[in-house]
Amino acid sequence: MKRMYLFFMLLAAGWWSNMAAEDYLMPQYGHETKVVSKNAPLTFYDFKGASTHFTQSAFSTVIFQPATEGYSIKITFEELNLTKYSDSWNVYMRIYNGQFDVTSISYPTSGNPTGSFVENANQIAYIPGDGAVNPLPTYISGAADGCLSVCLYSKDPSPKESYWKATVEEVLLETMTVESAAGNNTFVDGEVWAGKTNVGMSGMTITTSGYSSPDKLQTITFTCSNSAVIDPTTLKLYAGTGVSVTGLSEIAGTITENEGIYTYTLSEGYALSNGNNSFSLGGNILS
Repeated sequence: MKRMYLFFMLLAAGWWSNMAAEDYLMPQYGHETKVVSKNAPLTFYDFKGASTHFTQSAFSTVIFQPATEGYSIKITFEELNLTKYSDSWNVYMRIYNGQFDVTSISYPTSGNPTGSFVENANQIAYIPGDGAVNPLPTYISGAADGCLSVCLYSKDPSPKESYWKATVEEVLLETMTVESAAGNNTFVDGEVWAGKTNVGMSGMTITTSGYSSPDKLQTITFTCSNSAVIDPTTLKLYAGTGVSVTGLSEIAGTITENEGIYTYTLSEGYALSNGNNSFSLGGNILS
């Protein structure tokens, strides 16, 4: 076996928050307005909650409203699966900027819905009943009042084990800044063998603060101290880190070299998210 290390050189940044969250369930029928405080985020579930999935009819709206003037609602999905029974027995979700006009629709109190939620100029997302959503989405209100409205349509026996889990919080849409950056090789397995594939070789974390006008990762510059066992020009960049890069999302780009300095230029800028953004270089060990 040969021990190998690879090193990144890049600027980056950091922010983290850890607050207890209240559970909140989507109503099955009707509409509600839920005020969200920056000190009290919500864990948002479908109307059956965390313990089970739903297979029933539903027709409902929840309007998430920020408690603080000037803040906006952010919804981050951690699980999202809407699976329809057929085109005639459908399930879907629509998300709108601002406060959905609940007076424009008649909400039943039971049974199958007779109306529908339609696309309009305020819609920012339509999630059809096509199964698990990947990658999991995040939505931030762009409305002046900072609200986001979530509307659910489900026609029994439409859903096949449909469910979701999300975090809802209010955020201040400050312009994004890079707070810190650091290499991260804690996940790297230093002992490898000839011909091993899809090896996570080095990582970094770019930490940011702010949501508006997100910065984009354009290039990564790195050196390689062991080109006898690694061809640096064949490495690929991935979102996330791991001993193996199998299953991570590849970020397309090209590598050039100049006097032992390698530059990975992304095919298109990768928009950073608020908080910690982890990346890794991965590839194969030469035979």
